[in-house]
Amino acid sequence: MFFYLFATALTVATFAYAAVRGGRQGLWFGWLAAMLAMPTWIVFQLGSLAIDLRAVGGTLGLFVLLVFGDGETGPKRPLKLHPLALLADLMAIVLFATQVYTQKKIGRFGPLTAPDIARRWLLPYVIGRFYYGSVGDIRKSLPLTARMMMGLCVFAVFEGVTKFHPINKALGKTYGILEAGEGYRWGLKRAQGPLDHPIFFGMMLVLLFPLVYEAYRVAKAGKGPKWWTRLLAAIGAAVFVTVSRGAQISMILTGIMTLFFQKPKWRVAVLVFSVVGGGAGYVGKAVLTSMLSKLAEEKDDDIRLIMINGEEYEYTGTNHRVLLFTAYDEALRTTGYFGFGYELQGIELEEPVALRFSSIDDHYILFLLQYGYVALTAFLILAVVSIVNMGFLAWDVKGPKAAMAAALFGSLASVTVNLLSVWFSPDFGSVYLFCTGLAANLRCLPDPISIEPGGATAPSARVLAASESSRLRPRLVAAHAPVRSSVSHKKPSP
Repeated sequence: MFFYLFATALTVATFAYAAVRGGRQGLWFGWLAAMLAMPTWIVFQLGSLAIDLRAVGGTLGLFVLLVFGDGETGPKRPLKLHPLALLADLMAIVLFATQVYTQKKIGRFGPLTAPDIARRWLLPYVIGRFYYGSVGDIRKSLPLTARMMMGLCVFAVFEGVTKFHPINKALGKTYGILEAGEGYRWGLKRAQGPLDHPIFFGMMLVLLFPLVYEAYRVAKAGKGPKWWTRLLAAIGAAVFVTVSRGAQISMILTGIMTLFFQKPKWRVAVLVFSVVGGGAGYVGKAVLTSMLSKLAEEKDDDIRLIMINGEEYEYTGTNHRVLLFTAYDEALRTTGYFGFGYELQGIELEEPVALRFSSIDDHYILFLLQYGYVALTAFLILAVVSIVNMGFLAWDVKGPKAAMAAALFGSLASVTVNLLSVWFSPDFGSVYLFCTGLAANLRCLPDPISIEPGGATAPSARVLAASESSRLRPRLVAAHAPVRSSVSHKKPSP
């Protein structure tokens, strides 16, 4: 029942928004509303196809873009075809095709298996790929984005401080492990927002930092409402109340990398600081691990001795991820090119080890076991190409896409590293794939068109910035926006 109510409301609102403001803004509204405001646990199961509200919002957004167009008038340059962006597109297709092949190879393939894989892996990427039609769209999207992001951050802080989640409470949704104690730390309820776990929520917030940073930068330059400047503090507070160490570290690293690109005079100092800090962390791994354990409020009493393959190891929640390599050593050596499938059929562990390590909180281990070396290689190429694309755009700080590219470089790079400590849950995994598509989209956006005296047109970011600021300012002030239970790897039938 909840699915039909939310899906109907989302459909009506998206079509209404697109009819008034155009298809491009309808895409922004449908995707952002589904991603930021709709509970991820509300799903309609049709055989092996799980239709969540993000699939509804994203599909609607692409549909209204096709039907209503992007609403642009005047001269417009076509999108460029960049080799690295095309390589990212190819890797997205390889990721989809490899998973389909693996599921078919192991005999776990139904009529809706391929559409379900496409929903999880292709749809978010495609949305990001078509998210902007021009450089000017970045500015146009900010009023809607800023309001939705501020609403999400305020909700997160409210949840963390009051220890009350009004939406889940109203809908009767409960989380056993989180509510039994794991969901509370540092005197706060670990905020999870519309997602299934605080870790996933923290990762999603880090990935959305580029949208927030762009609004902050525009407002700081006097070209947007002053309250946008508070967005950086708001998203920082939201990540803090998730009390997820990985997300908090990723947000700090994202900020440092953004600063590196946005402040050219500081680049050497930031680079030296990062190298020294990284080296110190590597040398002091034991001390760092101990500090992370204390941050998680782990006690010496929590240390247990366990046997893996006949050898004794100290086990805590912090070093659980490190011991995964030992527990799955044989399976990792035999996974082959295409893996064991989504449900990890054929992997056998000793019973105590299997119970202890059923949660594979490492995307790279889990994905390699599921889909083998081909899929993992495609994922890594997609990640690296997306990050490199943003590095090229961010280097010239005067470029019209440089600020967002700098922040997107940081968020993708930090989360890509942090995937060593969390499985690729669709809760934030779809946002990650959206960001890789957005990176390819930004790389292909043409330089803005400026109208020169005499009617000639020529690409010029500087002229556009001067000429469009007054034209766009009224829109910046206008109101544009109407207003799963554990980290353990879930294994639904594909």
